[in-house]
Amino acid sequence: MLGETRARALALSGGEDYELLFTAPEAVVAQLTRASGAETSLTMVGRVLDEGTPGSVQLLDDGRPVHLHEKGYVAF
Repeated sequence: MLGETRARALALSGGEDYELLFTAPEAVVAQLTRASGAETSLTMVGRVLDEGTPGSVQLLDDGRPVHLHEKGYVAF
């Protein structure tokens, strides 16, 4: 097994894309879930907050920052 730390690193920086990730206002989450139908499931993985440096992204795990050592795959 990979272990939680390695599995997270691969999920966040690996070169394969299996899911669509998008943002939406919380007010429409229930509507999106209904519209996605029975064959497609939506999973909320986080929230966009108005905190920190503008344009920056911070990954948190249970409120604590997660520091990634690997960078994402660049195809071109």
